[in-house]
Amino acid sequence: MKTNILAIDPGLSGTGYSFHADHEAMPILAGSIYAPSTVTEWLDKANYIRARLVDTILVTCITAKERLAVVIEQPSVMSSSEKGVASAGKGDVIKLSMFVGMLAATLIDNGVDSVEFVPVIVWKGQTSKYVVNKRVERITGPLPYKAHALDAIGIALWKMGYLK
Repeated sequence: MKTNILAIDPGLSGTGYSFHADHEAMPILAGSIYAPSTVTEWLDKANYIRARLVDTILVTCITAKERLAVVIEQPSVMSSSEKGVASAGKGDVIKLSMFVGMLAATLIDNGVDSVEFVPVIVWKGQTSKYVVNKRVERITGPLPYKAHALDAIGIALWKMGYLK
């Protein structure tokens, strides 16, 4: 049975997604979801992004009528960066972890077959975002996506064995 992949790069400032047919490097659907600037509370942002994810992406993925595996980047403290340490001090990693739990529950409630969490160190190691983007585009060719969406595509490519 074919297994489609939905990869998610979660973030309260923006969440990337990438939907791939069984072992296809090029995404069928990819992009980023951002809460409007008028939404300022983290829980409101989380609920906005979660709802858009279900409305715009999950419907497409589930209607493919094939097995769907979801891979979500696991939140972690980036202790090697000042920004990461500052975020941890403000509780951002806890909020992001709660958001990821909300996403996983929503996906399972909507019929997703499996949800896997992958630490950033596992799927991209210590590689910079620039290098990861270049590695992704070496496999897929030039892509019109940026930041969060490219990370989601990278996660999907890792899951399918394209990135080692």
